Amino acid sequence: MKKLAKAQAHLVVGFLGARLSDPLRWPLEVLSTVLSGQGGRLFVELRDKRSLAYSVTSFSVEGVDPGSFAASRTANRRTIDGDYDVFGDGSVQILKTPGHTPGHGVLEVKLRKSGAVILSGDLYHSRENRKFKRVPRINVERADTLASIDRIERIVKNTRARFIVQHDAESDLIAVILGVATGTRLALTTDDSLDSG
Repeated sequence: MKKLAKAQAHLVVGFLGARLSDPLRWPLEVLSTVLSGQGGRLFVELRDKRSLAYSVTSFSVEGVDPGSFAASRTANRRTIDGDYDVFGDGSVQILKTPGHTPGHGVLEVKLRKSGAVILSGDLYHSRENRKFKRVPRINVERADTLASIDRIERIVKNTRARFIVQHDAESDLIAVILGVATGTRLALTTDDSLDSG
């Protein structure tokens, strides 16, 4: 029997979700339903149209304390070095920011009306870390982290991007995603979509 060299990557993008008592719980449930499943927008776009994933889903978990909301996909593993243009049109880019780990990156999403939104990943763990340029002890390389911070802050300043610290409990990531997905004015304009050129 011959074994084929195959590898999969499971990519999960998640953030703090809603409490059971939070009024945002219900829009998140609707968003999860719209995005997931074989007829969901993520599945249709990433699997059927672009052939970028084997499976795609999203989920929302609420609790007494804030829960989580996440989207995930399973796809071929690809090693990237440097920045990476996900769709080849500049609308979604992974920006290399080593320091937390050697291959760490942040996500830049360009929206037609609202401009760039940058999601921090593990570049910062709180707004205070960002304000005071604190580097957690768990980071692999302090100098790389500081260089990555300087790079991303220049990009934020030059593009006037909205920067979201994903680990921060006060993050407005839910409002941004709900605003884009539902067309509401929670955070962005009513007709925001990916800027594909």
